[in-house]
Amino acid sequence: MSRQIPAIVKALEDRIENWDYTVGGILIQLKDVLFKELVIKYVPVSIGFEQKTQFICPTVIIPEEDMNANHYSQYRELKGLECEIHWSGFIRKNVKFVTHKELIDLRSYIPELKLSNELIDALNSNSELISLISSLRPDDLVVTLDSVNPSDMVSIRSKEDLLECKTKFYQKPTKVVWLNIMSMMFIRRPGYQKRAENLIRILNLISREIIKVSGRSQNS
Repeated sequence: MSRQIPAIVKALEDRIENWDYTVGGILIQLKDVLFKELVIKYVPVSIGFEQKTQFICPTVIIPEEDMNANHYSQYRELKGLECEIHWSGFIRKNVKFVTHKELIDLRSYIPELKLSNELIDALNSNSELISLISSLRPDDLVVTLDSVNPSDMVSIRSKEDLLECKTKFYQKPTKVVWLNIMSMMFIRRPGYQKRAENLIRILNLISREIIKVSGRSQNS
């Protein structure tokens, strides 16, 4: 029996190397992009039966098998670069990247955490990226470091638990992997394929800026 092919896979079929169903979603390996894989999850909306689609794209700088104490300072420096999009305006919506609001809370746990606009400035200066985001109109787009060990996930029951786990990771990071996480209603309608292709372009452009900034950090 042939498995049902999801709409997003059909839309991106020329770009896809491999794909499979995973827990709660789909795992896709893409061709000719800077990120390793794309995870797609479906998140229920509180009202009605609608779902938001969450796209999670890891950009690996230092994988777990290559991580050692020599790389701790790089992770800590990059942590303060995390950001997210912010929409402003009423009639004409404008978008820009700003500091990830979770960092403000995390500083109460990690007073030595230094915030920087280096990645924010690079992303906001990329006119192609900002134009694509403005066209696609995602609800949320967060650029953050993977900062929780899988073994600690089961202990997270609250925001405070999450911040404590991230503090523990900051003290002894096990990898340097960025996560680009985009959430939006991604419904089949005219122009669906173009929107899917633009989504991949957005994630790849962000990954390109991430790699540049992370490389400068590694060499500093």
